[in-house]
Amino acid sequence: IIEDQVEVVVNGNVQTVQLNAWGQNAYFHYRETINSETWLSDKPHVVVGGFDSASQAFHPGIIVNGNLNINAGAEVYMYNNSALFVNENASITAIGTASSPIQFEGVRLESFFDGLPGQWLGIFIFRSSTGNILEHVRIDESTFGINLGVIDTCDLTTATNNTRPDITMNQVIIRNSFNNALFSFNSRVRANNCLFYNSVEELVALGLGGDYQFNQCTFNNGGSVVVNHN
Repeated sequence: IIEDQVEVVVNGNVQTVQLNAWGQNAYFHYRETINSETWLSDKPHVVVGGFDSASQAFHPGIIVNGNLNINAGAEVYMYNNSALFVNENASITAIGTASSPIQFEGVRLESFFDGLPGQWLGIFIFRSSTGNILEHVRIDESTFGINLGVIDTCDLTTATNNTRPDITMNQVIIRNSFNNALFSFNSRVRANNCLFYNSVEELVALGLGGDYQFNQCTFNNGGSVVVNHN
């Protein structure tokens, strides 16, 4: 809590107005392109992406060219239009525990925004990205959840078995997404004991082939107070 006072003098009368502001120290990531890096859990991580007026280009906030390792208990807050891009031959390893899960959600923490979908874009894993592992991860309030096997040029012929990305998900929860919890183009998915629920459009969409195993997973797209399932 940051506190200060404003002293006001009117007609010789002195009054003091008390000011209080609430804040939290954090790691701020402003349109970063990273290689191999580990995110600690001692402070939250705030990702800021979107259109960069200086470069006149869109940057998702985080572009991974190596391996991004996220420690158990880490909290990641995403600004509007922010995303995490995992490029070709890169990977993400986010391994939490039941008592210390890893949380991705929007940066707005007011009660009005609780569970509101579309507050950030999602996690995008591009073609030829292998070795991605998520365990005890919570992905909330995004637009696309996990978008796997992204086709850069919209050329569907590039979505071949040779460029098939892969991901292993154990005890992962993806909820309150605007488009999909999981969208995949010809990818390899191993999902164990995961929970997917509340998406405005298709909860899980799998296209152009692929290799998928969903073991003891739960899919529920009934909608909620803030998600009107179409």
